[in-house]
Amino acid sequence: FANRQRRPVEMDIVTYEVVVDAKGREQAARVAFVSERVASPQSVLPERSHTSLILIPVLAIFLVWGVITGKLPPPLFGMYFIASPIAFLLYAFDKSAALNNRWRTSENTLHVCALLGGWPGALIAQKMMRHKSSKQSFQTAFWMTVVLNCAGLGGYLFVGHDFVRSVLATV
Repeated sequence: FANRQRRPVEMDIVTYEVVVDAKGREQAARVAFVSERVASPQSVLPERSHTSLILIPVLAIFLVWGVITGKLPPPLFGMYFIASPIAFLLYAFDKSAALNNRWRTSENTLHVCALLGGWPGALIAQKMMRHKSSKQSFQTAFWMTVVLNCAGLGGYLFVGHDFVRSVLATV
């Protein structure tokens, strides 16, 4: 309850949002008396919730630039376009499993897929399905995989490519 100063009594009208807990069970959240309803964080700042999606076109620009300049092998480019839909589907299956009390996809599987280039699909799935988007420990690990993936790609594009090329030239 937003206001814990009084307990609800019969015939009080309340509002609530249905959320899914860590074990996939539905529960009421942000319960408030109708006369005291506070706007949820998502309705106050809807534009902030999708600002992270700007990273996807930025990634696409770097990937295309890497292929055009010859610094990124096409198979590595293709890996992102395979891993992202797979990540999206993993999130969709996990969301469905959470809602239907079925076997869940492990968080480690979701993180490994994101680390291997599937983070754009994972990010889109989180935003579209509102899945795994509020669990802080998951989000921390997810954003670490995004940073590691982007750092690895950037390192390869700006340093590693020349190093690999020089090593191959001496062989």
